[in-house]
Amino acid sequence: MHPLSPIYHLDDDELFLAQVREILGEAVRSFTSPAELWQAIDRAPDPAVVILDIFLAEGEEDGRGLAKQLRSRLPGTMIVMCSDLHDTQTVRSCIARGADDFLFKGQDEQGMRARIFAAQQEYLRRQEQEKRKHGNAASLATAAGLAHVAGRTARELSERIPRLISSALSSIHIFGETGTGKEVVADMFAAHFAGRLPFIRIHCGTFPAGLIESELFGHVKGAFTGAQQSKIGLFEQADGGWVFLDEVATLSAATQVALLRVLENQELRPVGASMPKKISVRVLSATNENLESLVEKGLFRRDLWQRLCEAVIHLPPLHTRKDELDELVPLFCQTMRGGPYSIAAATVQVLKQYDWRHGNIRELRNCLRAMTEHAYGGLMSPSAIPAYIWSQMTALEAATEAGAEEKEKVSNSASVSSKEQIILDWDREAQIPFERLSMQLLLSLIRRCYAKEGRMTLRQLARLLLIPRSTLSTKLQDLIKKDLVSATELKAMVNVSGDSIPQEGA
Repeated sequence: MHPLSPIYHLDDDELFLAQVREILGEAVRSFTSPAELWQAIDRAPDPAVVILDIFLAEGEEDGRGLAKQLRSRLPGTMIVMCSDLHDTQTVRSCIARGADDFLFKGQDEQGMRARIFAAQQEYLRRQEQEKRKHGNAASLATAAGLAHVAGRTARELSERIPRLISSALSSIHIFGETGTGKEVVADMFAAHFAGRLPFIRIHCGTFPAGLIESELFGHVKGAFTGAQQSKIGLFEQADGGWVFLDEVATLSAATQVALLRVLENQELRPVGASMPKKISVRVLSATNENLESLVEKGLFRRDLWQRLCEAVIHLPPLHTRKDELDELVPLFCQTMRGGPYSIAAATVQVLKQYDWRHGNIRELRNCLRAMTEHAYGGLMSPSAIPAYIWSQMTALEAATEAGAEEKEKVSNSASVSSKEQIILDWDREAQIPFERLSMQLLLSLIRRCYAKEGRMTLRQLARLLLIPRSTLSTKLQDLIKKDLVSATELKAMVNVSGDSIPQEGA
């Protein structure tokens, strides 16, 4: 184990804690409760690896809940869940809560040692990556001349792209709406090679149907009318490097077949040639159409879709990441022709209200360019915002208000129809006190909740009635003491301990 990479292990089974210490050595610190673990995290440097048991002692938080908290608190730490449960659903639930790995108890010592060592190495890699994190996107942008790379999405990609390039993947697909930056992602890939490897860009929609195979794979002299000499295709030019297939969804059925053959066998046959040529090419593809949907419609080959999408980069639309405007807008202003420009904070706030659904980042860039016409003194105030942005925002607000009014009408109608009445027995002459009427109301509410939800825990019932659990427990005892309900009936509706409910006849 790496001496500078501490390992924390939380489990309520002290025997298993001792076994793990024996396997992994001095780097392991053992804890039997979450409180001990949190204290250690507060007092010492972040651990490289945290091993968490799923099911802890009764009364302690479930390990999966701890994993979610740890992932938020320690983003670089490797979280390894551990359990003697061997079902897929358990593993999946742990990964969904932020775990990096899952170990089955009883695994051989060598296997556990190898897995934890690999987790430590990944932690060290993440630490190194974190040091370069803030400058990484900028360095990629500089290398490729990409002044428009900014924002959280770009930073995440600048971390992911090196991993994709160094992996065994041969095909990566970029999916995103028009204007979300697919070509920018391709530029970020190309920036890594900086002339060391070929990176050939191909826009699949620009070639005539009859010539695209010749352009992609080349042809020999005399292969067709006008082929007066042999030609090397774009794929062969990219041998040893990458091909970027933009708008890959526009490929014809025949070209899809030819492309699949190249990807499967890493060999191509120029048009008119009798023998194939071996090549070594990795493919980056992009489209604004969902390839899986096209497959279901019979417009794209399933086998080619699977081959192109070994890994997928999904670029979210701008309206789902408006927080990035705080970085994107100033960067555009700094790099636009005639700049640098400055922009008022009020202007940025207005731009955040627009949805950018028509063109995403490209639309934002064009909008800012249009605003420079009215950037007096180099400052872009709200008055510089194009009229079409204001008009569309007005229309959107009107539609939103209309929708809200309609929703409120439906909600009010539903609430009226869903109202229920509780009738309490009140003998005016008997002068029943208010406290007893309140207890009757509570009992009626409990019976209604039981009819809808079934048997509940004390915690669930308290949440439904919006009262503290301790207060509810006291009131349940009073219901029995006042002979408003039997202990048997109450326990049938609410799962409470015998200590908190008096026995009948007591």
